[in-house]
Amino acid sequence: MNGYIPSRKEAIELLKKYTKEFFEIILSHVLAVEKLSLFIAEQIKDDIDLEIISRGALLHDIARALYKLGDINSINHGVKGYEILLKEGIDEKIAMIARNHVGVGITEEDIKKQKLPMKLDNYVPITIEEIIVSYADNRVKGDKIKDVIFPIKRYLKEIGEDYAKRMIDQHNYLVEHGFEIDYNGEETKKLDYSLLDDIKILDYL
Repeated sequence: MNGYIPSRKEAIELLKKYTKEFFEIILSHVLAVEKLSLFIAEQIKDDIDLEIISRGALLHDIARALYKLGDINSINHGVKGYEILLKEGIDEKIAMIARNHVGVGITEEDIKKQKLPMKLDNYVPITIEEIIVSYADNRVKGDKIKDVIFPIKRYLKEIGEDYAKRMIDQHNYLVEHGFEIDYNGEETKKLDYSLLDDIKILDYL
């Protein structure tokens, strides 16, 4: 499906159109996600589209404000964002970033197992651009960029070990593809699943 890649200004205006009174708070979040996404993307050795990453990061939460806080259906904000972006004529590569960014990806099995209120399908980041934005989004709380341990701990505590492992997998995939220096200036390293046992022990203590 063809579509256009908006300028940053156009993307931000489109975000404002759908987030309304929540625009400022959502904008601060997506700007931080964009910053981390591009920081990572510029290190990746693969053929990568920085414009798609930038606009995908800016627009990934375009449907977030359509759901009330605590609404279980808000898990669909990625899919809804995808529909909105296609309706607005945006390039489908950008829309797919919105569709597949939620959590560390949502599989058909997740939907069945957790009885999630979603159409049965796989909503998993596949392209390098989708993976980078999903990963960066997980590392941004509000407008603050966190280390990779932050989402790993959160998933381990709130959802389960499988999700924490998927976060580790995303991190390791990016390291394998050239993500060498983290946002704090430190060298990035691949993580082992044994990290989860260490986190459990530290939380117990």
